[in-house]
Amino acid sequence: MIDIVDEAPDHTGAREGLLDLVERLTAYSNLHLQGLMTIAEHTEDEASRRRCFATLRELAEQVVAAGFEGVEMKHLSFGEDHW
Repeated sequence: MIDIVDEAPDHTGAREGLLDLVERLTAYSNLHLQGLMTIAEHTEDEASRRRCFATLRELAEQVVAAGFEGVEMKHLSFGEDHW
């Protein structure tokens, strides 16, 4: 799961390290990365939640552009909707 809003101090920088993480995961031949997941920020501001989802799509596009062998971004999951 990708922390888009960086709310938790221990997850700060998760977005910046995504490509490094994907690269490390490619070393596991039995693991087939097919997408990303996030959960929107807990807020009533719909625009803020939409930005979270748009950011996830942008990150998936970055992974595709990096051209990792065996990595697909055919699934984006927005987790549980608590609204």
